[in-house]
Formats: sequence, C-alpha cells, structure tokens
Amino acid sequence: MDHPARAIGIFGDSSVFGWGNADETTFPFILQSRLPKDLVRNFGFNGWSNIHALIKLKSLAQQGHELHVVVMGYADFYNEINVAAASRLRAYDKSNLTEDYMPDVPGYGHPRARLIEGRLDVDVIPLFCEDNGLCDQPDPPRSMQHKVTLSILAEARSVFPHARYLLAYMRGSDKSSVVAGASALGYEAIDLRLKPFEMDEGPLDGHHGPRAQVAFADKLFPVLAMPSANE
Repeated sequence: MDHPARAIGIFGDSSVFGWGNADETTFPFILQSRLPKDLVRNFGFNGWSNIHALIKLKSLAQQGHELHVVVMGYADFYNEINVAAASRLRAYDKSNLTEDYMPDVPGYGHPRARLIEGRLDVDVIPLFCEDNGLCDQPDPPRSMQHKVTLSILAEARSVFPHARYLLAYMRGSDKSSVVAGASALGYEAIDLRLKPFEMDEGPLDGHHGPRAQVAFADKLFPVLAMPSANE
C-alpha cells in the first residue's frame, strides 16, 4: 500500500499474533480487510506484553516509521511479564525453546521493567532460572506491578506523540487500576474481553481460534472506523 490513510499498529501477545490461526483469520488481518484505505500491521508475538511493545515502538520510531494509531493489548497477566516476575520466569524451560523464539531480545533474554527512584528502567535479564538466579525471589507486590505497567504505557504514549492510542483490554476484572490509569494517560480503553459464546480454541494448546478472532475484530472495528478528532 503506497499511501495509506493511516498506519495502525496492533501490539500484544499470542492472541494478537494469532497463534494457531491462519493469517487470514487473525483479527488484525480481518481489520485490514474492513479498513482497506488503512495499513494495519500486526506487531503481536507469543509471550509478549507491554514492555515488548514499548521496545518495538521505539525500534519503529528509530527506523523512521510512523504510526497514526497504536492499539496496545493488555491483559491482567501482562503485569508479571512486564516486571519479569519470578513466577513468570519459572514457566520457561530451556529444552522447549529455540533461538528464534524471541527475535527482538538478544540471546535467551527477557526484558524487565522496574521503577528506580520513580523512573522507568528497562534492562534484559537471562531468561532461564539457572542463568538469572532470580526465580526464588517473591514477585513484586501487585500494586508495584501496576505502577510499572502504567509507567510503560506512559512512555509508550510519548513515542508517537501525535498518534491515537487505544488500550485493548483482553482479560481481567471489571475494576482494573491499569485500565483506569491508562485512560487518565490519554488511552481510549476498548473492552475486548470475550463472552463465553465468543470463545473457541484453536488447534494449538488452547489459544483463541477463529471465532474469538472475529469477536476481537468486531469489538475494535467500530472504534477504528470512527476517526478521532486528531486524525
């Protein structure tokens, strides 16, 4: 597409990536078919969260890309991934992974976000317990995890300051401090949480199948089809 009206980037985990689905049944692909004048790009990947999205956003900006709309996926378990909690790190098994599993992270690494003196700090730690020595530590308190996630979202909001930012809420409770905080940061919160009749399982390890992907697209499309005042 030579001159799209808008470049829309969708960020998130395997549900955004569409793990186990054919490309044409993933919800970013469905949105592209419904928004033919726009360029919809799928920046989801297995195991990713908001910290991975921030790294990717900065990489895109450094490479000279422009995004007019950023759709940031969020689910309650992203908080543990964002801070590289020990409970998350214990889920990784060296025997099950290959070198290309996390292509944007050097070697076998996991990005970790922390607040140091109130400021967001991001580094990369060894992925596996036997290499990082962190898996016996307690997870950071839930309130701290939420603060870190909101700091990530705030920094992401500044990467493309003139873009429209949506928070695609994919899993969690009705009263989420992260969703409320993201709205205060200027995100438009969109409820993508699935109802039972919208759920199905794809062919791989219980991930969302085509019915769920269509439901995600149905929830996002009306918002994306109605440009904001700044677009």
